[in-house]
Amino acid sequence: FDRSRQLYELRAALDGAVYFMAVRDSGQNPPPNERGLMFPTFDDATKFDNKSHRGRLKALSDNSFDLLRYVQPFNAQPDHLGNVLWWLDELARIDRHRYGHALAAHADHIRVGVSAPLEMVESYLPPNPAGPIIVDETQPVRIIEVKAPSAWDDVEFQEHLAIGDGWSSFLDVPEWRSRAATLLSGLTLDKRMYACETFVLDDIIEPLVAGTATLPDPNDEDAA
Repeated sequence: FDRSRQLYELRAALDGAVYFMAVRDSGQNPPPNERGLMFPTFDDATKFDNKSHRGRLKALSDNSFDLLRYVQPFNAQPDHLGNVLWWLDELARIDRHRYGHALAAHADHIRVGVSAPLEMVESYLPPNPAGPIIVDETQPVRIIEVKAPSAWDDVEFQEHLAIGDGWSSFLDVPEWRSRAATLLSGLTLDKRMYACETFVLDDIIEPLVAGTATLPDPNDEDAA
């Protein structure tokens, strides 16, 4: 399952929604400035409100533009790190400027034991890890240092090292898991991806395209 492809497909679906809105609002197909049409994602309100940005989306009605503003990361609470749209852009940026894939293994359960005459010299594992440990796959993972009789071969060494059932891991995007708001980072990658897909399709694209999206009543104190 290619998670990068899923992210790009969601991003493309958002761009497609804006294109549809531009055709609908302008009554033209192709709409004005079609090459500049893409779903905007900003964590800074001043950049969204910039006149040049409004000009790039001139095919959209004022109401459509305001609807796009309402779902922007700069309106997210407590901040943009809990906003799905911001993370879709951020993860795409990571993939564009990185060799390889943004996924990495995370060790979430590590238990290593040795039996005599094998001796534990040093453990490189944190005594009280705050969370899963990111595994750097470009180099060997240092777990423990042990001392064994000089005449031992690999088979004898392995027979006195208990690690088989003491290690479990999962794949995740390091930046996403470590930096996202608790609501997102507390989910496994699969559940997080599913939540993103559901939110983007059901809560953003569908209302915008169907014309059912509405702005909150400014006089409603509970609308924030």
